[in-house]
Amino acid sequence: MLKAKKKPVLASPTPNTGLNTTQLKTLAVKQGDRYIVKGQKVWISTAQVADKILLLARTTPLEEVKKPTLGLSLFYTDLDRNKIDVQEIEKMGRKAVDSNELFIDGLEIPIEDRM
Repeated sequence: MLKAKKKPVLASPTPNTGLNTTQLKTLAVKQGDRYIVKGQKVWISTAQVADKILLLARTTPLEEVKKPTLGLSLFYTDLDRNKIDVQEIEKMGRKAVDSNELFIDGLEIPIEDRM
């Protein structure tokens, strides 16, 4: 029997900071054996069909770190559509590849999904 392939999506850029990852606002707060994530991502391709997400988030708020490159964590976890609202961004061109905005509210990520 063939196993279904996982379809991951990379979620890094955020509204108002773009690819300046040191300024991203998406926050992952550790609570017991998991992280709770809240924030937004923008210009994410193929999110409609993804079932996994590679998510960059702050685990330490920017104002609490000595250097802006500190306090960032990468997670590889399930894209839980009950906690992540995927909305397609309408575009004039480049319709071959979709673009989306992700609204993350209360996504629970097991601690072992932190890379």
